Amino acid sequence: MMISRTRASSDPSPMDLDDVVRRRLGDESSCAALLHKFAARSLDQVAALERAATARNARELARQAQTLIGLADHLAARDLENCATDLERAASGQQWSEVKPLVSQLRLEIGRCVAEIPSLIKRLTKRS
Repeated sequence: MMISRTRASSDPSPMDLDDVVRRRLGDESSCAALLHKFAARSLDQVAALERAATARNARELARQAQTLIGLADHLAARDLENCATDLERAASGQQWSEVKPLVSQLRLEIGRCVAEIPSLIKRLTKRS
């Protein structure tokens, strides 16, 4: 059984903007582009996860989870990264009873991140 390592959804921000800016060497326009790109592609990402989970395609599900792990790292979205890591392990081990709740949790974490993007963009704009 996987143990959730995510914070309570009432926590302030699912992403660490200062960390994202630092990783982008202070390039705030690059940060904004990354945030916009994630928001634009997030629905497709969730749909791909759900398709792979429904089809019980462990290889594709693990691949999609690995993609999210990388994205979450770039976004400094630790809860999303942890959840995607748990899903990748469950998919690789074909632990199907754990997959559905993890996909649901990922959907929520992605939603939290996307909902926060306008606020993060506003903070980036104020820095300039």
